[in-house]
Amino acid sequence: MKKFNQKILTGTFTFFIVLLLSISIILANNVKNEDKEIDEEKIYYQIKYIDNEIIYMSNFLNINETQIDWKQLQENINNLYNYWNSAILDFNNLNVEKMHLTDFGKKLDNLALSIKYKNKKDSLINLIEIYKKIIIYLDNLNYENYKSVLITKYNLLLASSILETENWTLIHEYILRASDNLYKVFNKIDINLYEQYNINQAYVAVKEMENLISIKDIDVFYIKCKIALDKLEIL
Repeated sequence: MKKFNQKILTGTFTFFIVLLLSISIILANNVKNEDKEIDEEKIYYQIKYIDNEIIYMSNFLNINETQIDWKQLQENINNLYNYWNSAILDFNNLNVEKMHLTDFGKKLDNLALSIKYKNKKDSLINLIEIYKKIIIYLDNLNYENYKSVLITKYNLLLASSILETENWTLIHEYILRASDNLYKVFNKIDINLYEQYNINQAYVAVKEMENLISIKDIDVFYIKCKIALDKLEIL
């Protein structure tokens, strides 16, 4: 009888231990999920900072190669390295494959080398590869309008990267993709008047680039692309 009572006590004790552990795990997961929700805005602004840095650097590269300020670009790379070392801790909470986080660092290394050796073509390609990563990160956040803006910029960067090939058919295709993505934001009805004004300006600037298929001029492309990217940066 004594042994029977001990078994009941042991079983009951084990049950309560398992129950307490289960409750602790549930509570821990709830706290973690709440933290992720709170951090979404922070991660959004971190993505926006990297976005701004990449577009700023692309503007330096979208000029005649003899005029590129490589020293300034190296300073921007240092800024990105410092910022990424902090941001990756927050991005690690996103529901993305870890390779997309480790790849960012690798792409950043490649960009640093292409800038060090003053290779304009490779620098643009590496910038685009990095930009593609922040679009993947944004997929985890509820910022659909901003995602459309990022994809718009991404396609303009792709057009810039092949400009010197003078493949105007493909350049035009990228510009059309940029227009289509921005139209998703332009066509929204739940946007205030101030935002709508900025979106209208950006949309017109991108649409104006479609005329490049007729004139096929690299210098005019640089002028129009910079105007479009400047307008998109306000959004």
